[in-house]
Amino acid sequence: VKLRAAYGQSGSQPVALSALRTFAPVTGPGGTPAVTPNTLGNPELGPERGEEIELGFDAGFLEDRLGVEFTYYHTRTKDGILLRPIAPSTGYPGSRWENAGQLLNTGIEALVRGQLISRDNFGWNLSVSLSTNDGKVEKLAGGDTTIVTGNTQYRIGYAPNAFFRERVVS
Repeated sequence: VKLRAAYGQSGSQPVALSALRTFAPVTGPGGTPAVTPNTLGNPELGPERGEEIELGFDAGFLEDRLGVEFTYYHTRTKDGILLRPIAPSTGYPGSRWENAGQLLNTGIEALVRGQLISRDNFGWNLSVSLSTNDGKVEKLAGGDTTIVTGNTQYRIGYAPNAFFRERVVS
């Protein structure tokens, strides 16, 4: 039996130039050069940070002809980076990157393996695996409870990028 435990931190930097407000060149009246708003930018944008704990074991039986592997993981992402739509009234089109909130991701991975037949010219191994993953939004920036991103939403207590539709009652 081998016991495993791991702790780690990682980060993800924002997309290059996502903090900058940009303009696009266009042709103005009478063929004169002009500019138009392109991206709003977000100067307060910071890196996304993740912290993970992983626990597990590997076990072998009957001279390692039968084995079991099990892993549990718990990952919390802080300052998650999300492409969030912006109001058209800003004069800028589309969306901008924001540190939108905190996500929790937990799950298990299990594997049972067996060597059923072992001959000089023939071998038969069988393995069965099972995994689960439970992700949910724990907190959103700015006191929001929901962020709509096109057809999907980030809602506190639900999986990230979940699909919601209005309920038709009549």
